[in-house]
Amino acid sequence: MPPQKRIALFLALLVLLPGAILFSPSPCFSAVHQYFYHPVYYPTIEEAYAAIRNMRSQFVGWKSTPPQKIELDRYGLTISGTLDYTTTVKEWVGGTFNGSWKDVQKPVHVEELNIIPFDRLAELQLNHYPDLQKDYKWGVCAIVKGSNDPPAFRTPTRELAEILYNAIASFAAASGHPVNLARVGAYFRDVTSEDVKSKDLQAMGLTEPNGMVVTSVMEDSPAKTGGMQVGDIIVACNDTPVANYEQWHRDVWPNAKTMTFKVLKKGGTTTRLLEPVPAEKLPKPPATLTFIAPASATEGQKPPKLGLSLRIPNDAEKQAMKGKTGAVVSAITPGGLAEAARLQVGDILLECNGKPIPGPEGLGALLTPKENTFTVMRKGNVLTVKLAPEVSY
Repeated sequence: MPPQKRIALFLALLVLLPGAILFSPSPCFSAVHQYFYHPVYYPTIEEAYAAIRNMRSQFVGWKSTPPQKIELDRYGLTISGTLDYTTTVKEWVGGTFNGSWKDVQKPVHVEELNIIPFDRLAELQLNHYPDLQKDYKWGVCAIVKGSNDPPAFRTPTRELAEILYNAIASFAAASGHPVNLARVGAYFRDVTSEDVKSKDLQAMGLTEPNGMVVTSVMEDSPAKTGGMQVGDIIVACNDTPVANYEQWHRDVWPNAKTMTFKVLKKGGTTTRLLEPVPAEKLPKPPATLTFIAPASATEGQKPPKLGLSLRIPNDAEKQAMKGKTGAVVSAITPGGLAEAARLQVGDILLECNGKPIPGPEGLGALLTPKENTFTVMRKGNVLTVKLAPEVSY
């Protein structure tokens, strides 16, 4: 296949279905079970960011490095980490003739940098690695256009992997570059002239390089439910002969609510009946999910300094909040507004000026240059605290 056609096929695959290009070795395609999944978008960037920060001790990079630095802006997500440990190796100790092999402890230093540029993020994968000889067997892999070294993260459970997936998908949507969502859940490639040379495929009646080969099928997907299998040779769909992916995408896909694939097998053909997820049923990012600051934050006036530091609520505090969002006071600056208003370390800020506080990073957009009114939870009691900017600090 000419290079131009291969590129065109890859870009087409990214539009409606996951691509068929394999990265080897790869966290996205190597000994992996990929699951059909659509994101649950967070309402705001702050909530998505808080979700990742809250679970930072529960995911690692592909090389097992725990995240040490998480950076986010409208252009991309960067997560870096390091890992130091010792390993035992066999080394020859002593002279040439009187030495021996001994176990020697060697230090190992691993650095890992995962960068996800949102404008080139084509797809996210929810993966399971059952044969991986490590504790964290679930993960999220990002398919980035133009890169064959995909950023990947691992978690101990599917639930945590879904949280990570939802947060990254929310970031991408907020940046104006939402990831493509699969509707069928299968990977295809064109039948090639090399395929035609196979005696097994010739025995099935494949004599010309026409059709598509199924290279992967997602768990829990319409393709899986319809009986599609890796290695299926698709020669027709909805009674239309399939020459290649491009032709199928152009002539069949746009108007197909259901798909009946004709698949070659020894002695004849069989069919696979699929029902793709309708486009109108795919999840849509909420309007509040954006990197654009509210108008009140762009009117030329900076919000007042409150004289406090905030952190994400821990598990016990979240339970006390009963599903509400907020931020916890972690430090009070002597002589500042917060001290004057008698706020205390450990206070949970739930609302600011009548609006829920999504997290530590979301408070600034809610503040006004004038008086700010907070709904505060303190030791189970809900209080109203006003911070007046005329207090000197």
